Amino acid sequence: YVGGVAGYSGYLDVFDSQVEGKLTNNGQYTGGLSGYYSGGKYNRVYSNVAVNGVDNIHINALFGYSYFSQVEDDSFKDVYWNSELSGKTYSSYYYIGSSNEEGNADSSNPIAGKHLSLEEIKNETTYEDWDFTSIWKFENNGPKLREELHSISN
Repeated sequence: YVGGVAGYSGYLDVFDSQVEGKLTNNGQYTGGLSGYYSGGKYNRVYSNVAVNGVDNIHINALFGYSYFSQVEDDSFKDVYWNSELSGKTYSSYYYIGSSNEEGNADSSNPIAGKHLSLEEIKNETTYEDWDFTSIWKFENNGPKLREELHSISN
């Protein structure tokens, strides 16, 4: 499992987070945020990641694979990805245990984040509920976390 925030995110809550870069996996389950998602909340998250995999099985923009026992309305709020950089139009491949439903999640699916064009990324009004006073800053190429608050580097 390979992801920008976590390889496997089981009941992990992520708020006000940004991921940038390139992810490549020689195996399965790769996502800009998490390779495998099985619960938790993602709110005000921006993924600006190119996602690639050798076998292209469960390689998606946000989550390689998502398992839900049932879908909760507040699992994903204001979660966006750069569709042009990621090269992906699906946020995840998903399975919902309570209804035995599965498929590819895109922006029309309520369990998915929203893919953005470059024009939408560069428009501050896209990010309605984001705090651009103390948590985020807006630059000409999109939102950025204020480095003094949350920067993590390797």
